[in-house]
Amino acid sequence: MFRLKFNEVFVGLLLLSVLSAFVLPPRFTNRVRSFQGIFAPVARPSRAIASALHARVAPRQLESRDAADVKIENEKLKAQLVHLNGQLDELRKINQDRQRLGDVLPLCTPFPVVGSDPGNRQSLSIAADSGDHVAEDMKVVYSTGVVGVIERVGPGGAQVKLVTDKDFQVRGKFKRVVTDPSTGDVAFQTLETSAPLVRGDGKGRMVVANIPLKETKLGAAENTPPNARVDAENVIVTVDDPDWPINLRGQVLGEVESVQPMRGAPLYAEIRLHPTLNLAGLSEVMVLNKLGRAGQAAAAD
Repeated sequence: MFRLKFNEVFVGLLLLSVLSAFVLPPRFTNRVRSFQGIFAPVARPSRAIASALHARVAPRQLESRDAADVKIENEKLKAQLVHLNGQLDELRKINQDRQRLGDVLPLCTPFPVVGSDPGNRQSLSIAADSGDHVAEDMKVVYSTGVVGVIERVGPGGAQVKLVTDKDFQVRGKFKRVVTDPSTGDVAFQTLETSAPLVRGDGKGRMVVANIPLKETKLGAAENTPPNARVDAENVIVTVDDPDWPINLRGQVLGEVESVQPMRGAPLYAEIRLHPTLNLAGLSEVMVLNKLGRAGQAAAAD
């Protein structure tokens, strides 16, 4: 009994394909082309799978673009890059300013300034509420000194009473800033004077009115040592108040701007101070709302 083997069938079909493609005229082969519909149930799914794979694997052809459009897009990308670089520089500056707080930084939370008091009060509005663990009488600082204290907290934000406000007062200490000319190192020399009571004058400055004139350069005796004289040459006032957190002892309140005899009390001096920065122009402040153990002990006392 004669049986066709698979190899024989395959070779026969291969020869038939060669004859149909290269030997037989198209008028004979076109008549049987309709038989390819028999293989549609297998051919169509295979073709769909092959097309999907080709779309994923085959390299995409780049579309040609107009040179003017490419130039406009490049200009936009350059503008975005300049903007991002500006933002990065600003963030670096903010981070550097924060680092200047030193050991106080981990105890603070930064808040943006959203406005200032347009009236006669010296204050700032910040975007903070009680949900941010901000409460009245918390101290507010910035990179180079004290800003003030939290005066009130509401759902719309918190109000900071500045050190220049007429209702602000704190005890401090005079220190002279001494710079080593050979190394450039800065040191602080405490002046041996009465403890100054610093008050805001309500006009962007602070004033000290409890220092005898004899403890200043104007009224000191000739034999008075320089570290017992207050003058306007590289002298600052720092916080030294037992009612303030110990973490803020030594924080700068302002620089001595002028020393003159007090009107109506010639035995005392009127010492005026100015903040180290324009407080009304601050964009961010740091609220001391995470006191460490030392600060909590001082607050409890």
